[in-house]
Formats: sequence, structure tokens, C-alpha cells
Amino acid sequence: MDFQSLFECPIIEQTRLDPGYSGHMNDVWRITTRDTTCVLRVLRPEKLSGPFWAGCSALFGIDPTNIFDLEHINAMLNPLSSLSIPQIISKGILDGRAYVMVECMAGSPLKHFGTLLEVALERLGQQLAHIHTLRFPYYGHPTGRQQGPLPIFHQHLVQTMRMLVEQYHADDFSIKETLKSISASALQLPVPAESSLIMIDMDPTQFLVNDGYVESLVDTEAYALGPRALDFIALEYILSRREAKALARGYRSVLALPELTAVRPVYRYFYRLLEIQGRPDIASWLAHPVLF
Repeated sequence: MDFQSLFECPIIEQTRLDPGYSGHMNDVWRITTRDTTCVLRVLRPEKLSGPFWAGCSALFGIDPTNIFDLEHINAMLNPLSSLSIPQIISKGILDGRAYVMVECMAGSPLKHFGTLLEVALERLGQQLAHIHTLRFPYYGHPTGRQQGPLPIFHQHLVQTMRMLVEQYHADDFSIKETLKSISASALQLPVPAESSLIMIDMDPTQFLVNDGYVESLVDTEAYALGPRALDFIALEYILSRREAKALARGYRSVLALPELTAVRPVYRYFYRLLEIQGRPDIASWLAHPVLF
């Protein structure tokens, strides 16, 4: 793409960045001129489909084609934590495609939490806890575009899981067989006390690391308002026991950990339907080690 019309000075360098995972909705570019370096996120022309975005849309109202939502989400996140969140410089339409121009943050993409020392993991736990301190009496989308009362959250979750199984997992006998018992368990869960800002696609690639510490959170398009337990369910699949213990220590210095025992089977099943970490068989997925 030709981005020169967005800048007063000539573009010196234009580099396409790899988000580090498949299924991303935006093409990402780092642009350097004489005066500035920034990042452009441009909505991809093809419409992506699949269980992840379908589930996020049904339960939380997330529509990644609404790329301008990043301005609202990033503004909400920025004051909550020592994590740096890119500010939106400008937004608009270029060649029929929506774009947002954001700050270029220092650091390199985090490939694995195992590369972090325990002190850095503890700090990340504190940073996550500070994000969770902002509470909401409803679940849905950070913009408020979709809101649901917390007493119906698990009922809505069951409806979403049934839709996902029917549309994306109808050929998986084990997943279909497990749906009935998981749905029954979900409807017996207590009403969530409150919602927090949670990252549905929790993954190390969303963060930048600098001098051995996680400094920035750069991919926020799948943020939602929901039970903070969901963040810890996701973290159990991407942390080792050492990493989880260190992160939990940092988190507890700010907030108590959410209680996961009752919700773990239901929330794990939901995340397997979303295929956040691929497509393992449901039995091994549900039997993953408990870390929190």
C-alpha cells in the first residue's frame, strides 16, 4: 500500500510487521519518516471467519472490523497499568480500507513467557491486576455497544457454546458429547460479582519486552468486559508452573486471585471451542494442569 498521503514528510522506510499469529484482522506496518516512526494497522480486505471471532462477537459484541474501537479501548487501558498502550495518532479510510495510526512502542515482541525472569513475571502479574481493578456491573464490549446484565452471563455463555458446537465442531463427537454436561454445569454457576477488562486472545505475542521486562501491550482488539477468571484460564495454557507462581505473586500484591475451581471446566471448554491455542482433543484440553 502507498501511505505517503498520510504524511507530510517523505517515507524513508516502510516495513510490514508479522503479528505472530494467524487469524489477525489487520495488516500492520511500521512507517519511518524524517520526523517520526509510527505503526499503521490497516483492516484486511478479506473477511475472516471462524470460531474465535464468532464466539467473541456472540458473547461480547467484539467486531474486529470496527478498527476504530481501538481508540476507545486503548484510552481505557492506558491509565490503569504501568504497561504502555499505544495512543492513537490518527484514523481514517485509505483506498477503501479503514486504518489507525498508533505510536511505535519500544521493545521487541515477547515470544515466550519462559524468557522472563521471575521479577519480570511478578511485575507482569501486578500490571494485569491493575487492569482488573477497573470493575463493571455488566459484561460485553468496552465501548458499551453491547452490554448484558451479569445474572444472565452464564446463560448467554451456554447459548454461545451451543452455537459454536453446531457451526464449527459438529463433526467432533467428543466435543458434542461434552456440551450437555458443561452446559448443565454452567447454568449452576454463581453469578459473576463483576466484570473487568479481559484479553480473550491472551498470548505472549501481544506484548513487547524491553530490557527483560514486559513494557507494552500492543494488540488490544480482542479486549472484552467479562469475569477476570477468564484471563487466568487462558494463562494456564501458556505458562509453566514456575511462570504461573511468579505471576500470581505479583498479582496478589494488588488483588486476590479469582476463584477458578468452579468455573474452570466451563471456561476451559469455551476457550477450546474458540480454538485459542489450536485444536487439541477435548479430554486432554480439560485435563491440562491446574496452575492457579
